[in-house]
Amino acid sequence: MHFVGRRTELDRLRRVLATVEAGTFLDVVGIHGVGKTSLLNEFARLTRPDPDVRVFTIDMWDYRLGEGFVDDFGPDASAAVLFETFQRSLKLTTLFTAGAGEEEHEAFAGLRAAHREHLQLHELLLAKRGGGTCVRPTTESARESASPPAGGNVIAGSHLTNAVQARDVHNIIINSTPGDEETRVLLRGLQNLADDVFVDAWTAFTANRRVLIAVDGFETVADDELGLWMARLAARLPRTLVVAARTPSSRPVVFQRNEVQQLVLRNFDLAEVGRYLAGRFHPASLRPDVADVAYAATAGHPGGVSLVAELIAETEGAAISPASLQRRLNRLPDDWERRWGGLVELILTATNNAKLHLAVEAAAVAGSFDDALLGELVGADGVTPVELRSLIRRMDDLGLLQQLVRDGLSDRLRLHEFVRRSVAARLRTLHHRERWLPLHRIAAEHYYSLLNDWDGGAFDSYLSWYAFENPEWQENKRSWLWHTGMLTDRRHRQVARARLVRVFLMAFWWWGTYLPFPFNRQLLEDWGRATALWEPGRASRPRLGRSEDQELVDALTFLLDAYPAGLLERPADTPWDEIRGKMLLVRDLCGLGPGGRPGGLSPAEAVDLDWADALITLVHAHTRRFRDPADPAGEELYARAAALFTALGDEWTVRWIEFERADLAFEAGDPAGAARRLAATAAVVRADGAAGGDWDHELLGNLHRLAADLHWGRGELGESAQEYGRAVAHAYVFQGVPNPPDEYTRQFYTEMTTRTARRIGELAASPADAAVFVTGLRAQVPVPGNEADRTGTQFFPVGPTLEELRARDTAFMTRWRTSPLCSVDPFPGLSHVVDLLGDD
Repeated sequence: MHFVGRRTELDRLRRVLATVEAGTFLDVVGIHGVGKTSLLNEFARLTRPDPDVRVFTIDMWDYRLGEGFVDDFGPDASAAVLFETFQRSLKLTTLFTAGAGEEEHEAFAGLRAAHREHLQLHELLLAKRGGGTCVRPTTESARESASPPAGGNVIAGSHLTNAVQARDVHNIIINSTPGDEETRVLLRGLQNLADDVFVDAWTAFTANRRVLIAVDGFETVADDELGLWMARLAARLPRTLVVAARTPSSRPVVFQRNEVQQLVLRNFDLAEVGRYLAGRFHPASLRPDVADVAYAATAGHPGGVSLVAELIAETEGAAISPASLQRRLNRLPDDWERRWGGLVELILTATNNAKLHLAVEAAAVAGSFDDALLGELVGADGVTPVELRSLIRRMDDLGLLQQLVRDGLSDRLRLHEFVRRSVAARLRTLHHRERWLPLHRIAAEHYYSLLNDWDGGAFDSYLSWYAFENPEWQENKRSWLWHTGMLTDRRHRQVARARLVRVFLMAFWWWGTYLPFPFNRQLLEDWGRATALWEPGRASRPRLGRSEDQELVDALTFLLDAYPAGLLERPADTPWDEIRGKMLLVRDLCGLGPGGRPGGLSPAEAVDLDWADALITLVHAHTRRFRDPADPAGEELYARAAALFTALGDEWTVRWIEFERADLAFEAGDPAGAARRLAATAAVVRADGAAGGDWDHELLGNLHRLAADLHWGRGELGESAQEYGRAVAHAYVFQGVPNPPDEYTRQFYTEMTTRTARRIGELAASPADAAVFVTGLRAQVPVPGNEADRTGTQFFPVGPTLEELRARDTAFMTRWRTSPLCSVDPFPGLSHVVDLLGDD
């Protein structure tokens, strides 16, 4: 669509930008298709040649919060939305600095380092929130980096208020265990801290220039906390004009009219329609009154006028008569929302290309798409890859497509929103079962496969918890949830729940059983918001009680709240029976209960239910084991889980289950059985390593810890000390392989050193025995003298401080890279376990 008119609007924007001194937010409002994007693009195009103005453009469809944050902004905003707003805000401010250019690098020199620090504090606070508690360091080396500041715990009592100073946020986050209300206050303090640093850098950046920030798609955040943050920040940016375009909504916006300037875009008048059509078909001349017909059919709606122009071009061209055009337009629905879909239908019919018709319908259902997604959506209709590229070009030629901007132009496209909404509504009404539902099913499968195969690895990949935190993974997750929500039949709902449970419990098994993992709560929050959006589309009769989707959320939330993370202490009052009951309910909701699985499953769907079954069984085994280690049901459930994972080909998880079965036997008072199973598992792990497999240092640490406990029980202090030393050594190595240390690896090191330190403490009354133990320990864990002096002990290498987590260029990583522990071959240690315990 070529640009026509809007001279008054452009003149106003030029005047505001030319005189802007204080930060100014200009709210551009207009219905879908009225030309908001065109106005922003034209203003940016006209402004870029000015050497004294820097121009940034943003499409908020790429940075919006998750769907469903309704009325969740302002003073009462939830911790969940504040966490996500903070992440998005750093992404946006980083985008500005990255596009500033090398000559302005000095203004932002310290900003990226500050952002890294703020993200580390954010992630630490997020980890502490994950389970409502924070596991406190218990060893001397861990406490060394986490001692409270002078004056005690600054979060104790009523010391933390909404007036918390930004400069205090760092110490408070590191040295406290905040509840939900305190977390919200700290998040606002952290947001203010990050904003202050950015505003200071931006003030220097704009000292000799003005800046235009053109924001499209602002309707995606205009009613949530991120939109409120943007409006607040805009007012603080000197010599900066933020022009944000949005469609009107029944939802209240986050700012008051008197806080911003507003520009309402109107439809074209008849003269502008005439000029648009004349420019579109120049040098040919349209017949008189054609513009009148187009204006009457569209009410001057710019997007509608552009569609009428495409209809003319695809039918009779500039020779079309007003009467002929009128006859064609008479077929359109009276409803304006459906009218644009009807116009697209006329255009596609005129092209006489059935596959193009199918591609436009698929694009309307997809929302945004790349070649891969659209190819899957139309592949079932016999469209080849070569044809697909041709169809995309044809849709673009017809003016139907818009390219998404994501840190520059991306490979993703979408139909113009007014077209997409209208085509989708038409498809849902007229072809619901034969087209609408199958397309959503294919899209849901596409996004789920992206989650499953992220970065070339399946959910059983060791690194998958890092994928869970990736923003693009999160966007794919939300797209999967959205398309899944359109599939209302029982089978698809059960499969969707099983897939949710698979992702949830895999993350819980890897991380959440040991240390609160915020991803689990975020996933449930996303599912809960998505299902709340799905429910209005259900049958009109009132629902009695909670929906099954809400029951699933409640059951998994109970698991997070009740399950005691960590291995050192498990409270006696843990409600294991209630947890088991919730897992049985989850099994039923996923179609895995006594009634049998849903029929008609595809092979991929059947595998997903198998995964959910295996993981539920594993948690079920925990509820039996930790309630009463002597209960034979625990071992039976472990055996069933091992068989299920073996059938799925997940040998890595099977190794872990075999370790847990050995640990269970030890807890149940069967050291001989524990030794036999431990030796067998160690032999398998040794064979894996000998065959070239990667060593799992966490698993190795646990195997040696259990061996140490077994030797300790026999009174073999020297052997026990060496095994504890190997456990500590592997826990130390684990902190740098394959990624820098994080909260999880740090806590594992804390556990291994704490267990070992407790044994030393138990020998305090027997100096001779303590000397034997320490000698054996030092043989496996030599500590450099400078580190021994630093810790005040002579037992363990110093671990990372909280500030050194998730970073490669730190003092800890320098020590780690030169530590002799990182070059120790695990093979002899495993052989030691196999040889000494295998005959029991």
